[in-house]
Amino acid sequence: MSMQILNWAFAQECQTPSDKLVLLTMAHFADFDGGYEAPNSTLADQSGLPEMAVTKSLSSLESAGLISATTDPGRVK
Repeated sequence: MSMQILNWAFAQECQTPSDKLVLLTMAHFADFDGGYEAPNSTLADQSGLPEMAVTKSLSSLESAGLISATTDPGRVK
């Protein structure tokens, strides 16, 4: 976990509380480059949200430019 990444996530404005929770959960488990590698089911377990809500939040966060999917399956930055 990088405190810089976690602090960045706290400072972001998100459309919904679920989006914020997903972003903060990803930031908490991100590597020092800001990458997060895990299936949506793991993110759902970590955040306590249903997997469908996680999928919706990931799409919302990507549309807002806060995260971007990479070509590596399961890696989001």
